[in-house]
Amino acid sequence: MQIKRTFPWLSLGNPVMALLVLAGFLAFAHAYVGHVLTVRNVDYFQFVDMAQGLRNGGLQSWVSGMHPVGYPLLIRIGLDLGFDAVTIGHGLSVLGGVCLLLGAYGMAYGLTHNRWLALATELVLATTSYFLFFGTLEGNDMLSAGLSVLSLSVLIGADAHKKDIRRFLLSGILAGLAYVIRYTAAAPGVLSLVFLAGRALFARGNHRWARVGVFLGGFLIGAALQLVPSTVVSGNPFYSVRGHDVWWHVEGRSDFAAEWGQAPMSISTVQVFLADPLKFLRHWWQVARSFWLDPAQLLLDTPFRLFGQAALLFMLLAGRRIRAEWRLLLALIVGSLLAALAFIRYDPRFMVVILPILAFSAVFFFWSIVPEWFSLGRLRVPANAVVLAALCLWGVGNPFTALRSGPRTSEAIVEVSNTLRAAGLRDPGQALSTAIPYHDMTTLERLRYPQSYWVAPDINSFEALFQTAREAGFRFVVYDAATGKNVHPGIASLLDPSARTQGLTPVWLSDAHDVSVHRIEQGVQPEVSVGARFGDHILLDGYDVSLAEDGPGDGAYRIGLFLYWEATGKIAESYKVFVHVTDESGTLIAQDDGVPVLWSYPTNRWEPGQAAVDFHTVRLPAEVREGAISIHLGMYPEWEPTRRLTIVTEAGVSTDRIALTTLGLGSD
Repeated sequence: MQIKRTFPWLSLGNPVMALLVLAGFLAFAHAYVGHVLTVRNVDYFQFVDMAQGLRNGGLQSWVSGMHPVGYPLLIRIGLDLGFDAVTIGHGLSVLGGVCLLLGAYGMAYGLTHNRWLALATELVLATTSYFLFFGTLEGNDMLSAGLSVLSLSVLIGADAHKKDIRRFLLSGILAGLAYVIRYTAAAPGVLSLVFLAGRALFARGNHRWARVGVFLGGFLIGAALQLVPSTVVSGNPFYSVRGHDVWWHVEGRSDFAAEWGQAPMSISTVQVFLADPLKFLRHWWQVARSFWLDPAQLLLDTPFRLFGQAALLFMLLAGRRIRAEWRLLLALIVGSLLAALAFIRYDPRFMVVILPILAFSAVFFFWSIVPEWFSLGRLRVPANAVVLAALCLWGVGNPFTALRSGPRTSEAIVEVSNTLRAAGLRDPGQALSTAIPYHDMTTLERLRYPQSYWVAPDINSFEALFQTAREAGFRFVVYDAATGKNVHPGIASLLDPSARTQGLTPVWLSDAHDVSVHRIEQGVQPEVSVGARFGDHILLDGYDVSLAEDGPGDGAYRIGLFLYWEATGKIAESYKVFVHVTDESGTLIAQDDGVPVLWSYPTNRWEPGQAAVDFHTVRLPAEVREGAISIHLGMYPEWEPTRRLTIVTEAGVSTDRIALTTLGLGSD
């Protein structure tokens, strides 16, 4: 390509534009997820749990058959620095995205020695929807892929500096670090080593074997963080367990919550194969062929979407401008990854590592089939450069489209978290949850509530729920329609507060009635006795009150109030309960009005002698940060808010609003 000879000034802008692509991705990431406060990827909780165990778990906590230690260790470091888990997850994926873009540019330039092809490859990758999504999603996929592709680009570029053996060392270290982040990253590193050894075997010169040794040494240095603990703990430096996952997909299972625990955790891939070789091979073949036949596997975006796989074959088989040995290496990496993933499934997040290769193949394909120059009279136009630039610019709008429908903080998760804290939750481990993505927003770790399908998958009655709560110390239960009805259908009435299950107090219910939160009473008595009579037949035995600070966000305080009512006779009307909060001057600053038990149990349905525990939460204005606040309580007819019930206190004082307690804000 002679474009820089014709337009020499263009070559100066290439590095600047390459950096602008990186800057554009960083700006996109900030706008896309910078405001998101809740975890989107439920698999991320596994890494946070592992990060939690690294502090005091000893060397054993560094070794897991499912995940290497590198990613949890980075999370642990981030937490110790004061960052929350969501920010850390986003940041690590963005870092991986930067590495992937740099690696894509370096790989394309090393293969073609053409900076404009390299820039086009980087731009196509940066505007691909899958890259933008996984480059901002909590998880180890993007970081591992970025390090692997960066290693590959350094290895390819090392041939241009044959005497600089340090580049082979750097490539090996990057490959080793990728393995420390994700076990499957061993494949590109091992294949690069085999490739170097093959070249050394068929070529003369001890310097080639020196490169093999240096690359291997670099890999061992980079991977030492995992290899050493694995060797000490298990005796196998490359210890990992994937058989359980393979069994899951070979058996065609789909319900993670209900079926994941049905396979023995220690099963190996060989055992899965031996159990039914025909089923195993049929599953492998169906998955393997889907990469070439299934439209869902078209990982690039328009206008390159339909050309990705075809362009890959073109580049590997007919890309004569690229040295055959590098095409062989790329074929080995892509082929081995596809073959290995076919044991499980082709999930786009697992295939991020081949996105740069697909992007480069598509760019190279159009660059090769379009004539280099087009003459129009005396004017000569670089045809392939113009066509390729137009195709690349076609995808520039993808990030802006993504921003219009980008992720948002789950308000339901935040509300449940803050309500639970106001209701008296002191530790996330006190709430048993069927809702998989729900977690505690008041902790940096964003700790997920214990999952019922792991803790007690056999809960199918309220008796079983209460027994589990007694044995494990659960004080709350979070129940959802999506998973709860499937795994624990016997307690589905938790989504209907009017069902009034004895021993459970409704605390929160979503507007769609698909998620509920209950406090497990188990004979709990009020912390503070009152003994006040409301009207003729309503007795307030006592109350519990908690004060908690919302998180994250503006950090406003929230009051949780449990009221213990008793009907002493038949009540003719439906009354609303009002909870007023006043400041030191007596000014009303917040209130909550509602029919008892989350609007589900009107007083005119109360039976004589029947008790009811009624929860109210009051969120204080964000600017109220210190001083004393007082809580007042009263009742009025549902349709006559100006007519309050007369209250007679235990001391015989008559009033229409009773003062319950005074709380101090801003004190330690």
